[in-house]
Amino acid sequence: AAARRDLWLGGALALLLTAGIVSGALVVPLFDMHVLDRVLGSRSRDSLLALVLACLAGLALLAAVAALRALVLARVAERVVRRLSRALMARGLRAAVGGDLRGGGQALADLQALRAFLAGPGAAAPLDLALGPLLLALLFLLHPALGWYGLAAACALLALALLTDGAARPRLAQAQERMERAIGGTAGLLRDETVRDGLGMGPAIAARWRAGQGAALDAMATASCRGEGWAGAARLLRGLLQAGAVTLAALLVLRHEATPGAVLGANLLLAMLLAPLDSVLAQWRAVAGARLAWDRVAAALARTEAGPPPQGAAPGGMDPSPGLMLEAIAIHPPGRQQAVLAGLSLSVAPGEMVLLTGPNGSGKSSLLRIAAGVLPPASGRAFAAGLAAPAAAWAGRIGWLPQRPQVMEGTVAETIARFGPATPEALVAAARAAGLHEAIGRLPRGYATAIGPLSRAFSGGEMQRLALARALFGDPPVLVLDEPDAGLDHAGEQVLAAALQAARARGAAILAVSHRAGLRGIADRVVELPPAGDQGPRDRSACGAAPGEGTDAG
Repeated sequence: AAARRDLWLGGALALLLTAGIVSGALVVPLFDMHVLDRVLGSRSRDSLLALVLACLAGLALLAAVAALRALVLARVAERVVRRLSRALMARGLRAAVGGDLRGGGQALADLQALRAFLAGPGAAAPLDLALGPLLLALLFLLHPALGWYGLAAACALLALALLTDGAARPRLAQAQERMERAIGGTAGLLRDETVRDGLGMGPAIAARWRAGQGAALDAMATASCRGEGWAGAARLLRGLLQAGAVTLAALLVLRHEATPGAVLGANLLLAMLLAPLDSVLAQWRAVAGARLAWDRVAAALARTEAGPPPQGAAPGGMDPSPGLMLEAIAIHPPGRQQAVLAGLSLSVAPGEMVLLTGPNGSGKSSLLRIAAGVLPPASGRAFAAGLAAPAAAWAGRIGWLPQRPQVMEGTVAETIARFGPATPEALVAAARAAGLHEAIGRLPRGYATAIGPLSRAFSGGEMQRLALARALFGDPPVLVLDEPDAGLDHAGEQVLAAALQAARARGAAILAVSHRAGLRGIADRVVELPPAGDQGPRDRSACGAAPGEGTDAG
């Protein structure tokens, strides 16, 4: 709503300035008409000097107002981007968690494309079109026949502009989609050189890229041919219309229904009337791209709630639990006809550690993502640290270690601190708890070392410890860990066990998934999820109680 208000206010101000621009642009036609009709007839040098000075003043005003309008449009573009980027970033994060790794990035790229369009020359053409009635009125003042001719010319060029958009935009959208698929499908394969080179996939990846890129380029060429063909027709039509205006004005002069200055005035006024339409046709690719970008941004915003997730409270009017609570959770993966889990309830008290086990595909990772507040369940509710799980995650009250730890571009310190404020003591404490402090100390710049998705500063096991340090940072009251012992050697497993025992001792509620026996020995409870489609998870104690004893899940 705020972004829409900025667009309306900025557009209204830019339209007002456009009226000044059009008024200034009328200086040249009026100057030419007066020179032809008055100065040449009267041979008055004083009149010519006065007209020249008035023309110079009008052109100076035109330049100043045009610069001011460009500044207004640039500021509007900046404000719109600032207002929408937060909501789109939230949507992008949720989309990435849900498996859509390109949707969020595409929405942000579309927002930048809109900013470039609004701040560029393409946005000025619709504003100039809005003042077309004023130019038509001036043509009618010259002669009604010129006015009707100008209206017919504008309608003809407008119809051609609509035909150009209808013919080119769908094919341009198809070409962009194919190019995005080609880039997205290849980028992930190129990113991991160990898989690419170790499995000899280089030639196959190159062939796949060529095929995808070729299809995208073919679609782009088709769209360009159609668009440029219509644009060429528009240029031809405009030239014919301009010649027709001069011819009509000359006929009126011959019939003594207009002055000789009307010939030049009609030509210039019609040129100003058709120029915005001609600009739209000349920039059809930018206009079509901006429309596609706006459609995708609007669709992304329609799926996004602006601002942080709602600060939900515990159900039933009870006091919010400081631990973790899952109530009647159902998981229904896309593409499957039946739910993986249905009606599962589980609670983890402060100072308790619950370990989830089960076969592949039983929903363990999905259940942990729901508990971490990064995936909405098909039904049911999740609460952590007294808040709805998404709100707790937004507030940093959940330490989340996903199955595939990923890092963004930044320093080691920024990564551990989740790109938030941090004291050196808190950073070192989290790194020591994960057993990573000494490895960080061996880096060239220590905690200030830059890392990223392609960084080789850490080994695989050390990257797992880095993700653990990020989860432990700030002593969150809830820890949700998906296979935290993956890739760890025996020493790493001992460090992990010590870190989890220390977190439990300070009162953290811990929910973890592991296929190894190491964490079973320190877990208070082991909950075994059934195979997909079966019902009734089984709760086992850490001492190996029989299935079904002490069940805490429905």
